Amino acid sequence: MCSPHESQGEFLPPPMPTMPMPESGHTHSDLNILSITEDEAREAFIKFASRKCCYSSSPARDGVITRMEAFNTYRYRLKTFSESRSTEWSQEPYIGMPHLSCDRKRKRRRPCQRTCQRPRCHVCRGLGYLPCCKCQGRKRIVVYVVLEVNWTSHTDVYVVEQNSGLKVDHLRKVSGKKILKDTQTPMVHSLRDFPDPAVVEASERLTREHHANYHSQTSRIRQQRQTIELIPITRVGYMWEEKSFVYFVFGKEFKVSSEDYPAKCCCCSVL
Repeated sequence: MCSPHESQGEFLPPPMPTMPMPESGHTHSDLNILSITEDEAREAFIKFASRKCCYSSSPARDGVITRMEAFNTYRYRLKTFSESRSTEWSQEPYIGMPHLSCDRKRKRRRPCQRTCQRPRCHVCRGLGYLPCCKCQGRKRIVVYVVLEVNWTSHTDVYVVEQNSGLKVDHLRKVSGKKILKDTQTPMVHSLRDFPDPAVVEASERLTREHHANYHSQTSRIRQQRQTIELIPITRVGYMWEEKSFVYFVFGKEFKVSSEDYPAKCCCCSVL
């Protein structure tokens, strides 16, 4: 007998969080501009040139640094941990309760001692009927609900635009000085008192989008974390062979970008 509860699947939302959202902003300190020395800028430039097989190290070693400008920027990151649930009806043949045994021993059928003249049907095995595909001939089925729970993390990153001339894509693989880390259960509050209005706008927009996308009838936000990093960017101008050039030193790792490196013998990548 087939179950009347056969469906493609139904959504079962997780229980609502018990803790409310924070109602106040967050404080932060140590927002000082990060700067590097001339020696650090030159050393980073020399290491950059030494890793390029077709770059001469002369501009990095002998170039005269004429100016250094700091163009630090902020990177805001919002990470959301969400839980979603779904249910689906399933069934299987009933074979009795587990961990139970029958005291009675079944009588074994002895094989026929005579040579049978009529071959037995291999489909019904000589019983005259076909077993049900649902219960597999056991005449009973167990119908139950399968609950599937998924946990997912969602991350969005916003980098404040800066006028240094360095491409934002270069900042993806570098780290900065952490100036804020806020973790709340279930949700963080958008920033309100940060000195850079672009970070405040990004926090308000991303927290609103995450709430709309991941806190719905089918999912619940379980925890959120927002962080802010101050990424150091220094634009260095230098002279080599009476010509002016520019390179950038950025991130805590002192990565270097130099698109107009003056002494290279073939086409190489920028980084």
